[in-house]
Amino acid sequence: MKKLVCSLCYVVFLTICSIHSAVPDTAVWELLTEAEILFESGEFGKALTEAERARTFHQDLINGYSRLLSDALIPREVKKAGTEIGPVRDVLLKRNEIEAVGIVDMLIDLKGKDFFKNSIPLMLTWLSDRSVLPEADILCGMIYEAEGEYRMASSYFLSAWKHRAFLDVPSRRFEILYRLADMSHVQGEEGRREEYLLLVLAEDAVYSPSQGGQTSLRAMINTLESNPDTEKFFSLYRHNQQVSLKAARDLTDFYYSSSGRLDRALQTATLASIISLTLLDNALRQKDFEYTWAGFTDMMKRIGKTPSIMQWAQEEDIWQSFLLLALIVGDRGKHALSESILMDLASSCPDPVIVTKARSRLNTIP
Repeated sequence: MKKLVCSLCYVVFLTICSIHSAVPDTAVWELLTEAEILFESGEFGKALTEAERARTFHQDLINGYSRLLSDALIPREVKKAGTEIGPVRDVLLKRNEIEAVGIVDMLIDLKGKDFFKNSIPLMLTWLSDRSVLPEADILCGMIYEAEGEYRMASSYFLSAWKHRAFLDVPSRRFEILYRLADMSHVQGEEGRREEYLLLVLAEDAVYSPSQGGQTSLRAMINTLESNPDTEKFFSLYRHNQQVSLKAARDLTDFYYSSSGRLDRALQTATLASIISLTLLDNALRQKDFEYTWAGFTDMMKRIGKTPSIMQWAQEEDIWQSFLLLALIVGDRGKHALSESILMDLASSCPDPVIVTKARSRLNTIP
């Protein structure tokens, strides 16, 4: 296998200046795709083998690029050109170092000169670091998770998180954090789970203090708790950040049910409710261009007549966001507000499970 990989690398080196191969190479994605298909088919052992093949292929390819470029930079004539990309490239071209020039051009096309601060040494360092393949780590982690080997799964997810800067799709960093949070949960490590979920919300413009979000969140909470119902709250605020929803809802459940931190629970419950409302509102607008906001109960009734949205909302546990909000504000002494939300859910929510829970809670109110 290693001889085959080296042969493939050599072929790529000979043609790189004309094809400007991607990083990772197409062959790597093909191997990973095959591994994913095997995983989905339940063939975990074969899936793991293919994922590791993809990793090895990628590492050998990148290491080959690094060695070739490093060797091309050794001659005194090249060193005299300095460290800026342009002059060094010119000398490499003059010396007929076609493969090395091809690698430089490939990286410029991929990231741009500014990314490397117009520095050949920085380019070479980045290329060497790029031998990691976090996508393979994610898949290996999923395989071990499916087999119940949670410690091993966590180690792969941690490796993927460490190398998240090299993800081909940067947003997959949230997937890694969620998987780490879930692994922590099944292993009873709730503190770690909280940390990972908070890392998701660290990039949320409404929640994160580093992004000035706490001011917006405090305004939302003030509007919510200053009124006996949600009419003004749900009319004023929208937040289209679906990636934050699971983190906000899981943290709400943790703060409210497990740790009794009502202040923290209210923050995450408010965030989860506004995101949930925004997603539902957007879904209706996409189905009906004439739809306009006419209140929380009207929205729920309309969704009840739209099977596709109703099914999606149930599968994503969207309605739980509003139920938790009602319970939390009630425990904080906002009984009229809590009762209002519960009555809306009991009368209009299209999810029968939430309706039952809301009615049950209403029956306990004196």
